[in-house]
Amino acid sequence: MTSGKPRLAYIGVGLMGGPMAARLAGLGYKLRVFDADAGRQAAAMASGAVGAASPKDCVEDADLVLLNLPSQAAVETVVFGQAGLSDALLSPQIVVDFSTVSPDFCRSIGWRVQAATGCEWIDAPVSGGPSAAGEGTLTIMAGGSDWAIARIRSLIQDIGRQFTHVGQTGMGSVAKMIAQLVVGTNYAVLAEAVRLAEAAGMDAALLPECVKYGHADGVLMQQLYPRIAAHDFA
Repeated sequence: MTSGKPRLAYIGVGLMGGPMAARLAGLGYKLRVFDADAGRQAAAMASGAVGAASPKDCVEDADLVLLNLPSQAAVETVVFGQAGLSDALLSPQIVVDFSTVSPDFCRSIGWRVQAATGCEWIDAPVSGGPSAAGEGTLTIMAGGSDWAIARIRSLIQDIGRQFTHVGQTGMGSVAKMIAQLVVGTNYAVLAEAVRLAEAAGMDAALLPECVKYGHADGVLMQQLYPRIAAHDFA
């Protein structure tokens, strides 16, 4: 392990967590991982992480506990279920949750964890997709105390290109919710643009070129719109 790097427990090494865990292992972090899917856990172990038998087992000797889970129910189970984190967490360990959950749920589980274990909870939802997770170029918005945020800044520098501390626990989830609303409405507008172009007899695939460098241009126009125009909805 490279001197000064926090020891990490990573729970949830799937679509987003897998590439991030592989990057962290490659950067020299001591990393223990757990995933309910044995195949995903095995893939993370092949990248240099050590496997754990349960969430409780995963947090042994960790400085930071990282979660990247698909739902609120999964977060609840990992934390308070059988052999969950709450059975093993000890202050000054910090939980950093990269999952996308509601602000109310985030605040609630953060308070419950702190009351039960004394450990602080940071909600740090991310944007950028699996490729950014693997490249260390995620956009991260986080809620937590100033002390806890200071503890994770060195880690964040290795996984994110843009990091914003937006307030106390729960505020990262507020920011992510707003960001997702903006993205979702843009998806709908781009889909309507394809249909308008098709109805008018235009080659819909030409639109990104037409608007390049103009106010209608952007990441979604260049990366998502061509898939919609090709009717590629996978």
